[in-house]
Amino acid sequence: MSGCEVLGGRGHLVCVAACNDVVVVATSRGYVLRYQWDDYGNEKVTEVEVVRGGTGGGSGGFAGNDTCVTALYMDPTASHVIITARVQGMAETHYLHHRWSKAKPLVKLRGTNVMCVAWPPPAPAAVQPQQQAKPRSVQGRGSSKKEEDEGGEPAPWLSYECTGPVLLGTDSGLVHEIIVDAEKWAAKKEPLAPRQVLDLRDARKEVHAIEQGISLPGDAGRLVLLSTSHALYALRAASPGVPLEALPEDLHPSKPNITTQTDPPAQMLFPIPPVLEAPASSSLPSPQQRSGAPHPHFNQLLLLHAHPGSHEPTRLAWRVGPLVYHGELSHAVTSSTPKQPPTTASAPDSSFAAAAAFEGHTSSGAAGHSSSGAQGKAHHPKPQPGEGILRAMEVLPLVAEAADAELLEGEGEGEEELRSMVMTQFHFVVLIADRLRAINRVSGRCVAEVGFRTPLLSARTVSGLPGSRAVDGLVMDPITRTMYMYSDESLYEVVMRAEARDMWRVYLEKQEWDTALQMCHSPAQRDEVHNTTAETMFCSGNFDEAARHWAKLSGANPPFEEIALRLVSAEAPRAIRVYLATKLALLKANTARASDRAGNEPAASQLGMGNSQGLASASSLLLASGACAQPQHAQATMVASWLTELLLDSINRELLESGGKPSPGYRAAEQQLHDFLCENVDVLDVGTTTGLLGAYGRLEELLTYAQARGDHEAVLEALLQRPGGALRALAVLRKPSCPRELVYRFAPALMADAPEETVDALVAANPPLEPRRLIPALLRFASPTSPIEGRQAVLRYLTYAVDGPPRCQDSAVHDLVVALCALADDEAHLLTYLARARSASGAPLYDPKYALRRAQEQNKDKATVRLLCELGMHTDAVRVACAHDNLNLAKAVASDAPDEDLVLGGPEGGMGGKSVAAVSPSSTRRRLWLAIARHVVQQQGSDADGPDQAARQTGAIKQAVDLLKEAEGLLKIEDVLPFFPNFVTIDNFKDAICDSLEQYNKQIEHLKTEMEEATGIADAVRADLVTLKGRVAAIQAEQACAQCGVGLLMKPPASALAGLPSGGALPPLYVFPSGLAYHGACCAAEAQALMVPPLKTRLRKVMTRLARTQPATGQQQPSSLPPSSQPLSRQSTSSHVSEDVKPTGGDGEMQALVAELHQLVASEDPRNGEMQVQLLDMEYVDPKEDSAEAASWRNV
Repeated sequence: MSGCEVLGGRGHLVCVAACNDVVVVATSRGYVLRYQWDDYGNEKVTEVEVVRGGTGGGSGGFAGNDTCVTALYMDPTASHVIITARVQGMAETHYLHHRWSKAKPLVKLRGTNVMCVAWPPPAPAAVQPQQQAKPRSVQGRGSSKKEEDEGGEPAPWLSYECTGPVLLGTDSGLVHEIIVDAEKWAAKKEPLAPRQVLDLRDARKEVHAIEQGISLPGDAGRLVLLSTSHALYALRAASPGVPLEALPEDLHPSKPNITTQTDPPAQMLFPIPPVLEAPASSSLPSPQQRSGAPHPHFNQLLLLHAHPGSHEPTRLAWRVGPLVYHGELSHAVTSSTPKQPPTTASAPDSSFAAAAAFEGHTSSGAAGHSSSGAQGKAHHPKPQPGEGILRAMEVLPLVAEAADAELLEGEGEGEEELRSMVMTQFHFVVLIADRLRAINRVSGRCVAEVGFRTPLLSARTVSGLPGSRAVDGLVMDPITRTMYMYSDESLYEVVMRAEARDMWRVYLEKQEWDTALQMCHSPAQRDEVHNTTAETMFCSGNFDEAARHWAKLSGANPPFEEIALRLVSAEAPRAIRVYLATKLALLKANTARASDRAGNEPAASQLGMGNSQGLASASSLLLASGACAQPQHAQATMVASWLTELLLDSINRELLESGGKPSPGYRAAEQQLHDFLCENVDVLDVGTTTGLLGAYGRLEELLTYAQARGDHEAVLEALLQRPGGALRALAVLRKPSCPRELVYRFAPALMADAPEETVDALVAANPPLEPRRLIPALLRFASPTSPIEGRQAVLRYLTYAVDGPPRCQDSAVHDLVVALCALADDEAHLLTYLARARSASGAPLYDPKYALRRAQEQNKDKATVRLLCELGMHTDAVRVACAHDNLNLAKAVASDAPDEDLVLGGPEGGMGGKSVAAVSPSSTRRRLWLAIARHVVQQQGSDADGPDQAARQTGAIKQAVDLLKEAEGLLKIEDVLPFFPNFVTIDNFKDAICDSLEQYNKQIEHLKTEMEEATGIADAVRADLVTLKGRVAAIQAEQACAQCGVGLLMKPPASALAGLPSGGALPPLYVFPSGLAYHGACCAAEAQALMVPPLKTRLRKVMTRLARTQPATGQQQPSSLPPSSQPLSRQSTSSHVSEDVKPTGGDGEMQALVAELHQLVASEDPRNGEMQVQLLDMEYVDPKEDSAEAASWRNV
């Protein structure tokens, strides 16, 4: 289909502009078509007629056309379009907003031939994929409108409604600035007149290209790049409306030093020198130039953004004829430094042409959104301080072959020429005549080429039908990086598949190792880069770097052994260590990743499948991960062991080189080994590593290794074997990760080396330790030969244990405290502890017998006496006190003796006599006072020999008499007299004897009074007994029996008798003081239930005999009142049990049976007597009679 048919009779394509997923097409008849696609691939076409009366001409649209559109310029937001046209041979400039249906001319620019347009940087959040409708309120638009309304300076950025300061380059060397506000213009407010901001007055004054989308650091404004036919300038736009000026000194770019042959410079009237100049020979005249009309693609200035969707350019390409100057843009510059001259790239290699392929297909649908995919990440080196704005500039010839030169010279109508170029991430895509060629910008080689001599069967036009005309141009969307190629009647989208797939090899050939690694896509590619790098480094003698790259190989080619042998043969021990260390790090990383996959992938795989399938997949993944991780771990262990030995060898080598004295190199090697052991403890084999360290005698490293793997036991053993290692061992024990069992295990050694510090650690332990388990460590200080400082430290800890919460009540701990207190010089500590070491009930927490033995061993008299009293051995306590002439202590023991006690000792108070039990309180204390008195008298008597004998005897008598007063009446003078000699006169005892006689008289009188009182009580009891025999009780005739509920005058029912007989000589009823009355048989049945089996049997026999005996006529009936409680003797009871029951008997026998019945049944009220209280635990229901009822009561 022809171009007119595709465009609906609007002529053929003249020029194309693309940006932000929007394509604008101009036709030869003055129409502009806007193609736009949404996220679903739906196409929207907007048609605007710019000029009327356009005439179709050649494919370029320049020659022979009086009225036509010459160029389209669209901003990054795809909201504004500036259109240049020729109307009746005069240049015009039009403006079109994306919401307008008609373009409007910029009248002030009529007659000005605009050759290029530079858009300002967009406002924040302004650049985004074009949708069906753009928001009217965009940040930047309101600010610009307000500033212009108030007469202020307009905003220096681009928005959806305002273009901001747009720079227009003309063929006369002038640069104008214009600001168009679409909203104001739609309100009939014309835009401001263009302002001239630059005038180039040199010989080559045409402005071919201009860019200003780069913001300078801080508030320095915008960077403006401007190119003429042979020169490239870098200027600064400080603010809108201000003329362009040179960059500040700190931002002035360095001029790249590119070796090219240039023409002699013309006279420069412009004061700012160019950044780059192209040789005149590179500017091959095009057919349009020969005809006098400048070609828009003769001089191109291209910027490549960091990534699709970004508006920050990072690379620059300036094409001048068949040459292209390209390099990097540096945004943060502080000073300028000249760059080294790059070499010109070699000619394209035709053998490399098949490395990449192009696929052309229609630009309709969603292709515009996916064309930039499958591309590798761009490599943009970080700018260094001191470099210019243009960095790493190189020159690359786009046409170097003779055939291409002939094409450029052209024949015929100028269709065979270098028409246009676009820049991708790694390539320059050039349209040369009828060929589309991709040239790698790094290697300079042509990597792909497509010819268009025949119809483009592999591509689709906008309408979906193939085209067959010549290709006119090539454009690229700078935002989405989508390439479009157009002919006079068709538009194509050019897609580059996997552009970065072979860049790693290109950088590898240029020996840019790091960049080559970044461009790799598979482990095999990375291995090749590492291997090539290592071989190069090895050949150049850089063994360390070669070893580092060889270690990063993930495959087995070359194998580990071969690399190790090569490094060993090169005698590079440092390189071997570098190789092993890097290899170990790689193996550890692989093992960690395999472990992570083993933990994460099974769970993730189960999310999308059934239970059985998920479990099977999880199991296979776990097995695969385990199989992968296990060899990696084994290899890591082997490498780590070898590296350990090498590090140990390096330490010995450093020590030998320094003459056996530690040197800085030796210290560094030691630190390296320490760090290695700590970092690789998880892969080192314990046995191998310990053996190596022990063989080399590295005890400090053994300790470090044990600490790293958390072996606190080995650490403590090693520390305690060293002098002064106890303090470091205590620091280890204080760690929360250290088991508490190790504290108990190493406490003896720690207490032996540092008792004070160990006790501090034991006291500070939280939670508190168990004192009983520390006794083996503390017991060594209970010996008299132990150091006093250690003994005091142990006593401090034990005091804390028994007093502080939780209070320890273990008798073994308290016994140890007693032993330590007994060793103290001051007995007060022991006495104080014995007094307070008591439980809540007052019982001692220590063992009194053990404490007594320790006190006796250390001659602690007061403590011994106290402990003897606590054991109840008061006699021995008095004896000990008297043996040490401590009469006050002996008197205190005798005074404080308990009221009831068992006094051990014979008649003389010694320990060898028999035990006397259950003595009275007065005799216990009396015995103690007698022992004290005997000691006083006998001690004074033994010392009475000599001239002072009489005086001493008098003193002994006086002390004995005083002792009688202190004994509180427990001793009499007659008790003390036997202790004195026979020849002692009675005059010394006269007062004491008189006092004793008076006390006896008082006691006699007191006894007489008590006897008289007892006689009166006996007479009263006899009178009461006589009264009881004649007492009677009155009952009502209707009163019921308390047991059966039947009236007392009626016969009791048989069910209430419990099988007992009734009638005969049995008493008819019983009445008790409590008010209860019973039938005789009912009372017997009530009492029988509370009796033990022998009494039940006896009761039944007595009642049977009385029931069979008829009372004699006129004989007195047995009394129905309860007799006085006279207990039956054991003899009479047994005689009654042995008798046979006979129907008749004498009156005496009958009276005995009735009395016995009274004793068994009516001695007390069955329901209110003592028997009822004693049988409270008796079950309510007899299990033999009703087991179910008894079980129910148990459950309750």
